[in-house]
Amino acid sequence: MPKKNKTSQSEASGADGKSLQSSYVVTEHWMSDLQFFNEEITFLRNVINKYFLTLIEEKNIGSTRAVAADLSSIEKECADLRARVAGHLKHLAHRIENPFPYNAQEYQDEHARLEDAMTAMMKEFRVVKKEVFKVSEYAIDSEKSKHLLER
Repeated sequence: MPKKNKTSQSEASGADGKSLQSSYVVTEHWMSDLQFFNEEITFLRNVINKYFLTLIEEKNIGSTRAVAADLSSIEKECADLRARVAGHLKHLAHRIENPFPYNAQEYQDEHARLEDAMTAMMKEFRVVKKEVFKVSEYAIDSEKSKHLLER
């Protein structure tokens, strides 16, 4: 969290300062969540790539392509949101360190829009993860069946 000077100490004791600081903490958590989502996306992409050949052999190529496209879409959305959240975090840090008059409603509106975007992205991501798991599970089961038949 940004350092506070003496002037911002007095602001921090007010409702606006506490609101800024709590928004800053929430925004830091969003950044952490987005980084984790990025790591999950990388893992899910690796899962799809690992089983892609198995899935091509099966009749599920259409669903595999759809899942891969959905994953790419959520990856782009996550990257865009990460950039927006990083900007918001800098904006909040600046407001905490520089207690000059500012439009509190502006940052609150920005924070609310980001909160809505985070919620929507998390919902979409859960759906995509379920799709990846479903397609991968089918591929794994198909691979197991092939190995059992080869014995």
